[in-house]
Amino acid sequence: VTCLFSKNWILRDAALQKILKQVEAGELQEDPKETFRALSRALLRVLKDKVANVFHSALQVLKSTVEVFGPLVGLKEVQMGVGELIQPLVEKTGDSNQRMKEAAGESLMFLAHREDVGLALMTG
Repeated sequence: VTCLFSKNWILRDAALQKILKQVEAGELQEDPKETFRALSRALLRVLKDKVANVFHSALQVLKSTVEVFGPLVGLKEVQMGVGELIQPLVEKTGDSNQRMKEAAGESLMFLAHREDVGLALMTG
């Protein structure tokens, strides 16, 4: 976890890759609600990262987290956790880096199409 907040972007990216593998392998499901909340708080920070690799890894973690934990934690919990992440994603759609801009837009579309998030949450 400390690597996630490192000044070295390579360590932040490695931490996100490890989290992604753990989420996808189902290793973090002991207390789904608390894990989802912790991941949402961590994502709130790393989605603001200026390094493209870290941002892209954060988007992968976001997608997997919503897919894996959504059914486990329920609609209200997903909406609370993801609701805070919308603003940093919207801000990234105005980034000068084309890859980051497109990836942010794709992630917003992914969230908008999910029943447990939906467009209504995204528009406030």
